[in-house]
Amino acid sequence: MDVKVRHDPHASIGRIIVCGPWSGNVDLARSLLSEVSRQYPKRIKTQFLVANGGFVSFDMDWRTLTAADNRKALEEAVE
Repeated sequence: MDVKVRHDPHASIGRIIVCGPWSGNVDLARSLLSEVSRQYPKRIKTQFLVANGGFVSFDMDWRTLTAADNRKALEEAVE
């Protein structure tokens, strides 16, 4: 995997841009995030890291979704 990290010392938002085909594989996404973290300058702090839609894809049973309270997560939804 070819990872290039560019940085702006004053940026508060980081963005991951995937060039080429992307499957959304969880293990590949984890590997990419690990490599970005390894290369990212330690002295630069960002508040957010944004990835493209479909960055991580997985099967989900949509029937189990209920209205969520963002102040108190459902125990079964949090590992």
